[in-house]
Amino acid sequence: MVAGAYAALTGVAGMPGATPVDASVDSELRYFATFYIAYGLVALWIVPRVEVAAWPLRA
Repeated sequence: MVAGAYAALTGVAGMPGATPVDASVDSELRYFATFYIAYGLVALWIVPRVEVAAWPLRA
């Protein structure tokens, strides 16, 4: 989740050894970084109640 947030906020410029890239590459990185954030939030939400609310894991 932290890596996704870092990538979403900094884009390609925040990656070690990054070279200049096209704007569409930076945009795509930021777009997919939001999925890492969402998956991390779902994981943090489901872990304490895995016995009760396991429906996201079955999907």
